[in-house]
Amino acid sequence: MFNLESSNPMYDCYEVSTEHALFFKEKVGIEFDFKKYTYFVECNLIE
Repeated sequence: MFNLESSNPMYDCYEVSTEHALFFKEKVGIEFDFKKYTYFVECNLIE
């Protein structure tokens, strides 16, 4: 989705754009307001 290599551990933050919005809305029910906010996703692993 973010055009990363499979070896990339996603330590950075990645901007969620309108092209990603439907995926996140379906998975977690988030309603986006791209005129008002900028959204990012990051991955954390807790072991």
